[in-house]
Amino acid sequence: LSISISVLAAYQIVFQIWQFSAFSYYGLASIGTSLGAFYIGEKNHLAHRFLCKKLIVLGLTFSCCFSLLYIVSKQWIQESFTDQVQIYLLLDTVWLYLIFLQPVSGLVYIYEGILYGSRDFVFLRKRMFEATFLVCIPLAFLWFWKAPSLLGLFVPLQGFQFYRLLTGWWKCKKQAIALKSQYG
Repeated sequence: LSISISVLAAYQIVFQIWQFSAFSYYGLASIGTSLGAFYIGEKNHLAHRFLCKKLIVLGLTFSCCFSLLYIVSKQWIQESFTDQVQIYLLLDTVWLYLIFLQPVSGLVYIYEGILYGSRDFVFLRKRMFEATFLVCIPLAFLWFWKAPSLLGLFVPLQGFQFYRLLTGWWKCKKQAIALKSQYG
């Protein structure tokens, strides 16, 4: 199985656009890590809970703004990377996925930043391995085997992010319940 140079070029463009927004979410996640660890160390669980809620709202807001940017500026963004119609058509096959993946990615990084701040490294490592080996790689084989296309390259990334979102949300929720029952 092989993919064309156009598909590879389109994937690289989508991946660069996705990384651009991801770096913004990483900034918010870093706040969750550093301030979250500080508040936990100070046993200021009320401030930690407020920080977590605020970061989740900010992550969702930032990611929705990026989605809106990608809707409104689609043509300009695509034209800034290439002038080849064939690549535009390929980008169109995944553009909606890119837009809808933004809120997922924004929340993934926020939840993981919160979990890094609470020093839950083992949980995060295990979930990353699971996301890679149980979701991403099988999806890559299935989609790519079915149709070696740009979508076949992009869907595994989505599965990877959705798995991280669900497990990060679940763990943060579990921690919040435990802290609330312990400290009120």
